[in-house]
Amino acid sequence: MKRGAIAAAANKPFWLQNGGTGITVALSLHFAAVLSHARWPAVHAHHVYVHPLIRPGIMVKNGMAKVPESPGLGFQLDEEAVERFRIEELKTLPVKPKQLIAIRWPSGRTSYYADELHYFKEFDSGRLPIYPKGIYIESIQDDGSREWAELQRKARNGGVHSAGRPM
Repeated sequence: MKRGAIAAAANKPFWLQNGGTGITVALSLHFAAVLSHARWPAVHAHHVYVHPLIRPGIMVKNGMAKVPESPGLGFQLDEEAVERFRIEELKTLPVKPKQLIAIRWPSGRTSYYADELHYFKEFDSGRLPIYPKGIYIESIQDDGSREWAELQRKARNGGVHSAGRPM
């Protein structure tokens, strides 16, 4: 809502897109109804899921869907489907065994990660700034050295940062 208000204040239309099941699309219908500048097409890809997890399903006609008027998101959660598709929460992020990523900061500092999800998590949490001007990311190839293997092992537990703050 905050970003939508910023776009409206700047008179900038934007593309509202939130990928997910019918639950996500139901929420997006409401966002689209109240965000004045959410004007561009929205592709949510909810049709690629085996089940929308809501009842009734979202009816799309001529590329449009009505915003429901009933309470909540306007759909009933299909509890049976939710239980059928339930998965266990991951306790750790999956790590590619031979990957080492270096984030090169404009200050000259470097942060190392073993997986993209690790640094995405740091960006999303606000612990690191999201892609400031001058940042670049590179893949550090395994050269067979003990140093590479040790740095990659440490990076599997989260970011390994060179001395000082990245910025």
